[in-house]
Amino acid sequence: IEARHGDDPTKWRWGMAHRARGRHLPFSEVPWLSAFFETGTPTSGGSYTVNVGHYAVADAENPFANVHAPSMRAIYDLDDLDRSLYIHSTGQSGNPLSPHYDDLLEFWLRGDGVPIAWTPEAVEKATAEMLRVVPDTRAPSA
Repeated sequence: IEARHGDDPTKWRWGMAHRARGRHLPFSEVPWLSAFFETGTPTSGGSYTVNVGHYAVADAENPFANVHAPSMRAIYDLDDLDRSLYIHSTGQSGNPLSPHYDDLLEFWLRGDGVPIAWTPEAVEKATAEMLRVVPDTRAPSA
């Protein structure tokens, strides 16, 4: 532990050893791309806690790294679905150039959630942008 975190135990923090790594498949396997696509953050929790975060002590390089945690959490209010909450560990976009690529990470880390709009009225009120995908109904060319 001292080799990794210094000789002052008062400065040791579980989260620094128990980092969650948000891997991207396939770009985490490309060294010069992984830095653009991966996310990572110190986390709390452990294998037997409510905020589960398994680790593999047999991994000599990172024995306490958070290797398995819930990427999505949700609370559904069955009395009023519009009061339901969800969170994803990264963001809403798969594009690392988007501001929404990892914009939910801090919420996930705190255990917070964002509202899920269920009814048409709630969806319309919560909508900031809309992408409408319409099939091409023209006859295929020969």
